[in-house]
Amino acid sequence: MDFVRVTRAEVYEFAIQDAEFAATYLPVKLTQDGRVVRATADHLLAELYLAYSDNGGTKSYDKAIEAASSGDRWERR
Repeated sequence: MDFVRVTRAEVYEFAIQDAEFAATYLPVKLTQDGRVVRATADHLLAELYLAYSDNGGTKSYDKAIEAASSGDRWERR
């Protein structure tokens, strides 16, 4: 089997796209114990944007701040 490695940027872009999808469709409030809510995806997005910032520049930092500040979108149970 031959495996082809993708670039670091492609890995981050895939993970960011996946987390953005999750942030869009996950519920805001906890509906059942043990389930993931939108705040989890927002946190992951902030971490990904910070890690990817050396490729995305200031724009990625701004996105990280936006994702981290979106806590008003969720409520505690």
